[in-house]
Amino acid sequence: DQARYAVRALVMALSAGVERFYWYNLVSSGPDPSKREHNFGLVRHPEDPRGPYTPKPAYVALAVAARRLSGARFVGQEPLPDPVYSYRFERDGEPLRVMWVAKRGGAQPGGLEVPLRAGGPLTVTDLYGKTHRLGPQGRDVSLRLSGDPVYVTGPAEVGASSGGFLGALRRLLG
Repeated sequence: DQARYAVRALVMALSAGVERFYWYNLVSSGPDPSKREHNFGLVRHPEDPRGPYTPKPAYVALAVAARRLSGARFVGQEPLPDPVYSYRFERDGEPLRVMWVAKRGGAQPGGLEVPLRAGGPLTVTDLYGKTHRLGPQGRDVSLRLSGDPVYVTGPAEVGASSGGFLGALRRLLG
């Protein structure tokens, strides 16, 4: 969960105009996974049996976020029903979205299918940097969102697909 929350916090901070983002702390304060205070670091404690100073998933996720969002300009948060989040950026003249579904009673454990209206193929990069392309069926693309943020690049409109996406999503989350 640390990785997903770190990236969500970074994206929300950028959207609020924050210029610097610090994480407490770089190195975990102890090797015991059962002690909460020992586990805040982005890399493992020097005495951690899983490897001294090895990067934790949040380290990788923040590195991916830095690569994807470097030089990007925040454009706006798209007005989608809770628990769907979509933060729109622009990088080198190309739209870039960071999207996820927050956990709540109506959200399904396996995630949520979110339709997009696409003007061409979209590139989706997951929390850890794995990338795949989505080709539209006509102009509609279905993207499965979970609690892990994904980066979506390419010409797309959220909530503008045929079939009344916003109404359908509100009914599903009801």
